[in-house]
Amino acid sequence: MFAPRLIKRAERRQHAFIGVSGAPFTMASDEIKIVAYLILVVEPGKEYDVLRRLLEMEAVSEARIVYGEFDIVAKLEVNDLGELEKAVMGIRKIPGVEKSITLISA
Repeated sequence: MFAPRLIKRAERRQHAFIGVSGAPFTMASDEIKIVAYLILVVEPGKEYDVLRRLLEMEAVSEARIVYGEFDIVAKLEVNDLGELEKAVMGIRKIPGVEKSITLISA
């Protein structure tokens, strides 16, 4: 169930949605963002160079070096799919990026 404060704030918004609990809530269109996660495989030794470049990008809200099969996970927040495509294509061009997987959140 949503906290009363959150419901009160939501009632002042413009667009109606149904929450996980089934309770309706609203959100202003300027607050709706597409959130995607990018999983990157990077050349060995280039992790921090790629991370630095990612964190300079406007669309990247967070990025972390991870251990295991993948090297970096980045969170992107954009207004539309065109912005997402532009950001992903820019990231793929960063020297050292070998492979990327894009996950668009629901």
